[in-house]
Amino acid sequence: MKITIKEIAQLANVSVTTVSNVINNRSKKVSQQTIDRINEIIKEYNYTPNMNAKALVNSSSKLIGLLFYTEGDVYNFNDPFAGALLEGIENVTNNENYFVLLQTINSVDDIAVIRNNWQFSGFIGVGFQQQMMEETMNIVKEPITFIDTYYDEEGLSDLKQRNNLFFVRTDDRKLAHELVDYLVDKGHQNIAFLTYRVNFDTYGVIQERLAGYKEGLVSNGLAFNPELVYTNDQLDKMLNQLDKFSAVVVTADLLAIQVMSKLKEKGYQIPTDCSIISFDNIQFSELSSPKLTTMNLFQNKKGELAIGQILAPMKGILDKSNQQTIIMDGELEIRESVKTL
Repeated sequence: MKITIKEIAQLANVSVTTVSNVINNRSKKVSQQTIDRINEIIKEYNYTPNMNAKALVNSSSKLIGLLFYTEGDVYNFNDPFAGALLEGIENVTNNENYFVLLQTINSVDDIAVIRNNWQFSGFIGVGFQQQMMEETMNIVKEPITFIDTYYDEEGLSDLKQRNNLFFVRTDDRKLAHELVDYLVDKGHQNIAFLTYRVNFDTYGVIQERLAGYKEGLVSNGLAFNPELVYTNDQLDKMLNQLDKFSAVVVTADLLAIQVMSKLKEKGYQIPTDCSIISFDNIQFSELSSPKLTTMNLFQNKKGELAIGQILAPMKGILDKSNQQTIIMDGELEIRESVKTL
C-alpha cells in the first residue's frame, strides 16, 4: 500500500510540516516520541520520499546523473570496469545520502531530455570523447566530472577556467610504456598491440595507450611496426601471425581473456607460445588460466575520486584544494601470462 506524506501526518496526528522536518532531518524542535512514531509509520508502510518532487520545491537535489556514453544502442554493463566504477561511486554517495540515476546516452539530446525531467545536483560522464564532452558542456551547468576523457589541452585551454568542470583519468600513456618496459626486461623484442577498434585520430584512452606502447618501443631501442597493431576484428589475422611476435600488449582484460581462449582453442600454450599482458585487473584476470599479468587501474578508487571532485561544488562549498584534473597511477600485477625469453 502506497502512502503519502499527508496520510503519515494524519496517522501520527501531527502536521505535514512536522513529518517533512523529520524526513529531512530538521527535527530539533520535535520530541523524540513524535520522531519515533513518524519513523515507525514510515517503516511500516515502506514510505520513500519523492526526491525529484522535493528537489523541484526546494530548488535543490540529492540526485547525481551517471552518464555512460555509447555509440551503440546499449552500454556493455557486463564489462567489470563499469561495475567497479559504480561500486566506488556508491561507496561515497551512500555515505553522503545522494542518489544516482544511471543513464546510457548516445548524444547530447539524451542529456537534455533527462535534465528536463529531473533535477540534478551534478553529473559524472563515462566514455566521453572530446567532441561529446564539448557539446555536453554547452548544456550542462551543474558540476560534472568526466572519467577517462582526454582532450586537446592547448586548444581547449579555456576549460581550465570553468569552476564546475573536473576530470579524473589514468595515466594511460605512462602505464602502456611501463608494460612494454616489463616485456623488454623479460627478453621480448617483437611486441604486438591489440585493442578494440576506435578512431585513432581522436583523443582517448586507447589512443593514449597506443602512444605509450610506441614510446616504450622507441625508448628501448626497438622500431615501431604498424603491422603489429591489431584490432579486435582482426583476431584471426593476429593468431595466424604469431611467428611475428612473442608478446602482445592488450588494452583490456576482457579482450586479453578472449585472445587467451582462442589461442588455447588452436592448441597454443600461454605463455610458451605467446605472452599476454593487459590493463584493468578485473576479477576474472586472476581466475583465468594462466592467471593474467595486468596493470591494476584501481577503478573503484577512480569512481570514489570522481564523485569526490563534485561534492563540494554541489554543496555550494568553495574548495580551493579541489583538483580539477586527477591523474591516477597504476600498479602491475605480475602473474603467469608472461614468460622470460
